[in-house]
Amino acid sequence: MKKAVTTVLAILLMGAAIFYFVAFFAYIPSNKFFSFPVPKNAKLVKGKECVNIYDWSKASEENGIPSGYKLVIKSKGWKERN
Repeated sequence: MKKAVTTVLAILLMGAAIFYFVAFFAYIPSNKFFSFPVPKNAKLVKGKECVNIYDWSKASEENGIPSGYKLVIKSKGWKERN
């Protein structure tokens, strides 16, 4: 029983560590916009003085941005505003 609990705990910790590295190291801080996290694999389509437009396959108009990206944005201190 003790070995099973230890194994499950080890698997959960490894899963959490993998999630942390994938979620938080997949983004780079923007130099132009106060270190706002930008996905590493997003392609800059158009850059202007006040806005950058990116093409990122994981984001869509129908589904918005992934929840993992929302978590990263929030963890970096940004808040959603209407």
